Amino acid sequence: MGIMLAEIAAHMQTAAIGTIGATSGWTIRVAEIPDTPDTAISLYETSGMASDFVLDGARDVNPGLQGRVRGARNGYLTARGKAEDIDDLLDGIANTTIGTHTYKWIRAVHQPVFLGHEPGTDRPQWSQNFRICRDP
Repeated sequence: MGIMLAEIAAHMQTAAIGTIGATSGWTIRVAEIPDTPDTAISLYETSGMASDFVLDGARDVNPGLQGRVRGARNGYLTARGKAEDIDDLLDGIANTTIGTHTYKWIRAVHQPVFLGHEPGTDRPQWSQNFRICRDP
């Protein structure tokens, strides 16, 4: 599991977005989406950008993050609301220590986007991508 994913998951749990590994309610998972519970948030690493080097020789890394939300059957509006909660929490973070790293910034690449319903279950799915700059 990526350290960044674990740190962001813990940050989301602290903000009451969901609970890591929960078996009911909104569960937060890293790099997986379980069959149950219906209401799930999954975090994935995505391609980011090249590292930044500053004048003093320090390096910042720029990973990508994708958050996915799956709601209960016929729970379109509730899942949309949860996706908005994640956007509100992460988009605009600046110079914040999360876990053991300083996150210089986190920016949404786009607004949450509806992916459709999970095949065979009618559970709505939302996704959003973020760009991140943090210390290594």
